Amino acid sequence: MTPRLLIIEDDRALGEMLAMHFEDLDFAVTHAERAQAGLDQLRQGRFDLVLLDQQLPDGLGSELIGPLLEIDPQLPILMMTGKHDLELAIAAIQRGAADFVHKPINTDELTQAVQRLLREREALSQTSDSPPAGSSEDEAPRDLIGRSNAMLDVSKAIARSARTQATVLITGESGTGKE
Repeated sequence: MTPRLLIIEDDRALGEMLAMHFEDLDFAVTHAERAQAGLDQLRQGRFDLVLLDQQLPDGLGSELIGPLLEIDPQLPILMMTGKHDLELAIAAIQRGAADFVHKPINTDELTQAVQRLLREREALSQTSDSPPAGSSEDEAPRDLIGRSNAMLDVSKAIARSARTQATVLITGESGTGKE
């Protein structure tokens, strides 16, 4: 079955480039340039994944996560932003985004993330009819320092793990900040 992808991105050139890229990979792609248009598209049809920009003309992508998940609680949402902000990445994942990528977009990495999220959605639909538990409680302040890609990966792993009942082992040399 052809995967259906909704791209909510106000930069027309980037949206069209992403649409062409995924159409070449046999995705059925719909592009919306505004938050409200993206919500309307999701209400009109079923999508397997959403690529969501943070800065939209009529709102923030992170604020759109909740309304998107109200329509489809198991919808994987991959946030995209030009800002390199760890707190934004953590907040987006805690609100229900499945992953977070920075611009400029590396299409190979984005494609791998999209395919991974689609595999996870398929596995989830085969094992359970209930959505994964999310966190809606107020979170304590974070003390993470750093803005590198490695720290972003750590932050995303923390946010994803916090939504599960999994036991996590953190290892590393003394003085690296494991606590």
